[in-house]
This record gives sequence, structure tokens and C-alpha cells, in this order.
Amino acid sequence: MGERKPVVEFDIMDDDAFEYEYTATNILAAPGIRLASDSLVNLKSEIKFRRWRSADIACKTGCFSMGQNLVDEYYYRPQLWRF
Repeated sequence: MGERKPVVEFDIMDDDAFEYEYTATNILAAPGIRLASDSLVNLKSEIKFRRWRSADIACKTGCFSMGQNLVDEYYYRPQLWRF
């Protein structure tokens, strides 16, 4: 069975969040909160669960690919359930 990779909530000023592979912030929906996890899938699920309309996701090592561009942080907008 695989290792569990939870999502942890930190204060925005807490540098301990950067010990995790991925971090997410949303200064409009949750000012002062940073989410962190070693699993990008779990992090995106938590963003959707909290019903954030968007988040800025950053990676500790390496970078993300957006088309032919490489970026250190990208804007993520989940598909939220419509009621």
C-alpha cells in the first residue's frame, strides 16, 4: 500500500510549508492561509473541497509546463460543482 500524502494548512508567513513539494495560496478566498502537500492530486482535491475559485500553485523543486513555457507557479482554476 502506498504512503499517505495529506494536505496541511499553514499560516502564510510560516516557512515550514516549503518543506512540502507543492503549495497553494488564494489571497482572496483565504487570506493568510497556505496549503501544502507532497501530492499534487490531493492538493487540487483540497482546493476543490474548500470551494476556492482559484489558487496559485507552486512547486518546491523543478517547475511546471504551460504549453511551451516553463513556470515556477501557475494559476489553477478547478471545475466546481454547479448547484
